[in-house]
Amino acid sequence: MKPRVILLLLPLALLSCRQGPANETLDGPYRPDWQSLEKHVAVPDWMRDAKFGIYCHWGVYSVPAYGNEQYFHYMHDEGVGLMNARQRHEQMYGPLSEFGYHDFIPMFKAELFDADTWAELFRSSGARFAGLVGEHHDGFAMWDSRYTPFNARRMGPKRDVVGELERSIRARGMKFFLSLHHENNYYYVQVQPGWAADNPKYARLYGCLMPREEWYDMWLDKSREVVGKYSPDIIYFDAWMDSIPEQRRLDFLAHYFNHAEKRGQQVVFTYKYIDLQCIVNGFTILVIVVFFPN
Repeated sequence: MKPRVILLLLPLALLSCRQGPANETLDGPYRPDWQSLEKHVAVPDWMRDAKFGIYCHWGVYSVPAYGNEQYFHYMHDEGVGLMNARQRHEQMYGPLSEFGYHDFIPMFKAELFDADTWAELFRSSGARFAGLVGEHHDGFAMWDSRYTPFNARRMGPKRDVVGELERSIRARGMKFFLSLHHENNYYYVQVQPGWAADNPKYARLYGCLMPREEWYDMWLDKSREVVGKYSPDIIYFDAWMDSIPEQRRLDFLAHYFNHAEKRGQQVVFTYKYIDLQCIVNGFTILVIVVFFPN
């Protein structure tokens, strides 16, 4: 597959948070409250020299390969949407009553994916850190997850894509980057009666089919899971973090920082916008690569 490279100069806010209410102490020096979390070193020494990194948007949306990685949203858009994605989807695959986003998953086989080839490309480009989107707004996890059956190890490629890339990237001396974009998946598409998606068996893919509190728990479980399984050096949350209850955000940050502390690992948490109500105190550059089939 040939990559379409999108160069974006993104100012990334590195975490340095204001004080807030205290909460119970977790296993480690960091508690899930702003007063404790603000003590975390926002810019590790290795990050000061790692000004160039690459991460990839790649997932089920590469099957329709139309518009961009938000095809999941635009194929359900009743308006014009991006490049008339809804109209094109129904012309090519049928109405939403017959063909849903979940029907793309078996078509996402990733038979040409080679983590070593990707990692070598990143290294030869001069990247100091690299990785991919662990889960985009479509609810499909690119790692081996115990919290959702809609993951790349159990469906589609039937491979732990995140795990393979993590090993290949670290083997070449780079830091491992992981991006999570699933914070607004509960709201992003509202499944309508009569759609093929309107089935309880798809609830963990189309989040709106789940009870809201249960979905929030899944968000936190999956976020903690990637920390425990892959120990990312950088985690980036895309946007709309204010849609997640504050205490769950705090719980995640304390978990990530305490996990890193146990490993003696200097980590970076970064995000888009100001949804965590934190102070911007650092910048870096990312190259986003969107992979589509030939």
